[in-house]
Parts: sequence; C-alpha cells; structure tokens
Amino acid sequence: MHNIFHCVICDCTEYFSWEGAITPLFCPNSCQRYIDLLDDRAFQRCCSCEAVPEWSCNSDISIGTLYIEYINSKGWNQLIEDSNSLNHFTRVDHTTGFMSELPQNICDFPNLVHIDFSGNDIHETGGLSCMRYLDTVILSGNRISSVGKNTFVGLKYLRKIDLSGNLISSVGLGTLSASGIGIAYMNFSDNILQNIDMTNVVIENPFCRLNYSGNRLTDITNKRDWRVDTNKSYGSGGTVDLTNNFFRDFFDLRTLGFPDLVLFGKLIRFSFDLRNSKWDCNCRMLPFLTLSELILRVISSDIFLVRCSSPEHMKGNLVIDYVKNKSLDLFICQIKMDCPSLCYCFDQPSQNRTVVNCSHRGLDRMPRYLPKNPNLVVDLRGNRIRHIENMSYLSNVSALEKNQDLFAWINSKFVPSLEGHGYRLFLPYRDLEPGSIREEELRERMFHSKNVIVFLSEDYISDDSTWSVIEWRLAWNAYRSCHDKEIILINFDQMRACNVENVAAKAFIRLGLFVDFANKKHELMKSIMNRLGNIFSSRQQRFFKNFKPTFNSNKIGPMKRKTKEI
Repeated sequence: MHNIFHCVICDCTEYFSWEGAITPLFCPNSCQRYIDLLDDRAFQRCCSCEAVPEWSCNSDISIGTLYIEYINSKGWNQLIEDSNSLNHFTRVDHTTGFMSELPQNICDFPNLVHIDFSGNDIHETGGLSCMRYLDTVILSGNRISSVGKNTFVGLKYLRKIDLSGNLISSVGLGTLSASGIGIAYMNFSDNILQNIDMTNVVIENPFCRLNYSGNRLTDITNKRDWRVDTNKSYGSGGTVDLTNNFFRDFFDLRTLGFPDLVLFGKLIRFSFDLRNSKWDCNCRMLPFLTLSELILRVISSDIFLVRCSSPEHMKGNLVIDYVKNKSLDLFICQIKMDCPSLCYCFDQPSQNRTVVNCSHRGLDRMPRYLPKNPNLVVDLRGNRIRHIENMSYLSNVSALEKNQDLFAWINSKFVPSLEGHGYRLFLPYRDLEPGSIREEELRERMFHSKNVIVFLSEDYISDDSTWSVIEWRLAWNAYRSCHDKEIILINFDQMRACNVENVAAKAFIRLGLFVDFANKKHELMKSIMNRLGNIFSSRQQRFFKNFKPTFNSNKIGPMKRKTKEI
C-alpha cells in the first residue's frame, strides 16, 4: 500500500493534479502511462490508490508531531505539543497504550492530518468531524463496537481509515457513500459484522479498496431499497474484499437493487472478492451465473474465483469451471415440503423443472403426494409400480376469480375432497409458476392430465378474457387427440345450450354430457368421482398389467435430462 508520507522530502513536480478527486490530490506521473495506452479504467484506478495530498509531496509544508498525555489511570487523555511549534499541519502516533477514548481536546487541533491510535482501548469514534484536514485515521486493535452514519461527515479530505481488529457489529446505513467524502482505503477487516448494507458496498466516489474480510458476514442487506441508476456512471470502482466470511447462499441480486440482472454490468469497474466462505453451490447462484459468460468479458473475475463447499460432489471446485464447462444443471436446490419420504426432490432452474427422484426405492405404488411445483418430473425407474393414477386439470380460472362463491366452494370442498381421495389436481391459479409462458404451460399440463374439469357459469360465459377461449381450445384439442382423455363439464349455473356460444360446450349440454351442480340427490362429489373414474380403474389395470415405467434415454436428476411427467 502506498505510504502517504513517503514523499515529505520530494517535490510535487513528480506528481500532477488529479482532476477526478473530490479534494485536491496529486497523482504520481507513473499513472500517466495508462493515458498513453488509452486505458481510462487503469488510469483512474492508479490515481485512486496512489494519489497524495499536497502536504505529502511538498517539502515547503511542515508537519509537526503531537503527543498523548494521560490524565488518569482510566485512560482519559489529552494532546500536547511543543509550544514553539509553527508547523502547517500536525500528526499524532500513540500505539499500544491504554487510551480509553479519543483525546478530550482533539478539536483544539483542527490542522491534524494523521492519527494512529492502534492497539489501545478506545470504545467510540465520535469527535472526528472537527478536524477538517484529517487525511488518515488508524484505530485498529481497539474496542470499537459500532460506526455511526455521521462518523465521517464533513471530513472531505479523509483518504484512509483503518478500523480493523475491533468489535464492530454494525455500520450505519450510507456511512461510506455519503456525499462529500472520497475515502480511498476503508478497512473493516477482522471485526464481528454479520451483515453489511448495499449503501456501504457500492461506493460511487473513487476508491481503491474496501475491506470486510475476516468478519462473520452471512448476507448483504438493502434496507434503504437502493437501486442501480441506469443513467449514472458508477465511477472508477475499486476492490471490495469480502473474503474469509460466513457466506453460504448466494445473494439475490434483484433484492439488492438490480431488477434486471444485466444491470449488474453497471459495476463493471468494481472487483468483488468472495473467496474462502462456505459457499453452497445451489440454484440461488444460477441467475447470476447465466449472465457470467457476458460479464466475464467486462468485469473483474475475482467474483468467480469462489470454490464450492457443498454439495459434496462439488466441494473444492471453482464456480467458474462450471460456467466454462456449461455444467449449470448441477446448481439445484433440495425441496423437502411434500417430497415423498423415500424420494429426493429438487428444483433445477437450468431446465425449468422440479425433479422428484424416486428411482430404485423399492416402491410398489405411486407416491400419495408430490410437490405442488409446476413442470414436475418424476423418476420412477427401478421400482415395482404397475399402476399410475389419474391426474385432472381444473379449468375456468378467470371465471372462478370473479365468482367468489364458486371459488370458495372449490377451495374449501371440491379440491380437499378429491385430493383426499388420492386424485391429483392441477389448478392454474394455484400451481402455475409465476413468470412461466402460460399457454405453453397449460398445453403441457392438459396433455399430461387424464381429465379436464370445466365449471360452466354465467361469469364464464360473459368472461371476455382470451384465456377462457385458449383453455377451451387446448382442452378440446387434447380431448380429440387422446381417446383416454375426458372433459368433465360441471354446470354450476344450470346454463342452457341456447345461452352458450362455445360450440363444444353447447354440444355437451345438448347431449346431457355434464354434471348438474344442483344435484337433487346431493351426490355431486360422487357423480364427479364416477366421471373421473377410480384412481386405479379396471381399464388402467389391464393396460398396466406388466407395467414398467419407461423414460427416454436422457439422464434424469441434477445432471442434464428430461422425461415426461407422470
């Protein structure tokens, strides 16, 4: 690291004024080589890390020394100086003492530019704002527990802070990104921080290094709802050191202010180092990794140099290698809710599916329940299952949402009754994945359903939504293309054929091929289940007499393959 006092005997002719700084700073002539190379990023980075104030390179400016005088055994203290001192600026170094606080008279010396009180017993950082020319503050190895948001406000010349090795558990929101400050070196390493906010991670003003290594960080928060500004340039960036922490799951960049993940490229000049945490290489990494091939070309690759700690088969491997080898199928997340006890269930977003791996489990019947996730793939290889149950698709979603009485009855009576008898239902309003391509998903679900259940109501007839038309078309095409598939029409509002415009629905009513909701024998559910057929119908039993589940040759699981939904 560049020593700000290395040039007290040299001349500022070895430097040039850096226009990119908030306050007057001088950049070494050696940085100009990047201008000749037309590398503005490297030039700005060089000056951010190497620039010095004028008093550091001008031998005509004198710097005097202050001393600490203890007032009592509790560590109270004050500053003293040579009474004959006529220096322009002053500095004080008092390390490995027993100072319990900053000097009581510190504000009497507004020309202080350098403070080193490392290795003492100081508990608070208050009282610095009165030193307008302060350049360097070293308070490492003390007992400071927090840093308030106004700690550095007004210190526009501050260029270096070192608070490493304290007991800091919190840093106020926006402490490091406040306007009017341009700190080049910020060291919070070896503290006890458990989380840090985005306002103290994304620093818009030029900086060189922000160090959070060796803390207990598990997460990055966004309590101020910070959002990336598409019209703003985020400066020359710098290195954000997040190594040797307790991170496990990767961050959701959308909650951190990047609604479109491509916008993470706005931080092109930042370098994030996330090595040496116990990273779980799961599906939470995938949204970022899918952009990685593009980002790798324009952003520092330190963020990709992390290694997996889990799962076991990925332990010790570099994340970047999975990107290069196009092995993103391995980034999955285990699902425990509604996963059959003998099976292993996981989300595999690279394939946009949920896999239920029940292979070679000695099963002799279908699982009684499955995750309610869309795009479900069930692997039943190596079992003794001979029968497959019905699955029914419940249509007429838009109308259901309008008819609250019918909607409530379906949720409280209809669905629990059928699912309680072992039927599997797909309800678009409940089971359709947000963000999915709806028509393709509906077509796929109807194709794999034994029955399509339609509730016919006045709301449905008057529904001008295109989805009602699409659902009918998909249901009718599926019905005509498969002789084993049934459309079960439940006439909720006792509609007559003359009131129905849909040709297919009109034909069902005229032929009496519907279930009357106003069943006078109060056997509505029985009638519906009769139409659905037994879970193991005689026809199915004959067909699956020697049933062995077959799949295509593609491999299932967290590897790379697909299979039909059962």
